[in-house]
Amino acid sequence: MPKRRRPEFIPADPNSPDENVKLPRQVRVEIERAEALVASRPPHPVAIDLMSLTNAQIDGVLERLDQGELSISDRDPGIVIALIREGARRIKADRQKAQTPKAQAAQKTKDAAIKQRHKLVIEAVIELPPMKQQYLTGKPTIERLARVVGKRLGRPVTEATIRHDIRDLRLLLRTILRAAQEGRIIKRVEWESAER
Repeated sequence: MPKRRRPEFIPADPNSPDENVKLPRQVRVEIERAEALVASRPPHPVAIDLMSLTNAQIDGVLERLDQGELSISDRDPGIVIALIREGARRIKADRQKAQTPKAQAAQKTKDAAIKQRHKLVIEAVIELPPMKQQYLTGKPTIERLARVVGKRLGRPVTEATIRHDIRDLRLLLRTILRAAQEGRIIKRVEWESAER
């Protein structure tokens, strides 16, 4: 058997980046920033998901802003600073409000309603004729599911809500329908309580 040759290492050419490789966002941002600094121009502002920032990070930025370490290049930095402070205050207030018992109870109620609707969607899908089960996103099927789920809930359910629920439950629905076709589950589903 002939001996295989190991492919030679081909160094990456920085002038011709591979279009098939997608770098992580943080790396792309830092590359852009470095290129801007080399070209002696201000780096582009980076969009940040504000809800992913911790309170400590927000406090740190505000502290740097107060100490004058954070530079803001704008014609009227007073307005920008006021907006930064207001934004930070609102984010912290929203987080604090979300932790109140009233907000947590409201979220728990909303989650229970969504869970109930999901159960009814699953039951309605199982009860569909086999031909309709193959095309869950078809307009007649969605209309039928919205009617059935709305009737069982006692209030109307929009077709958009049903489409969203089917998208959320896609993998679970596939598994359940496959099991139903194989005769492993009966048409009626008994639900166990998650709280024991």
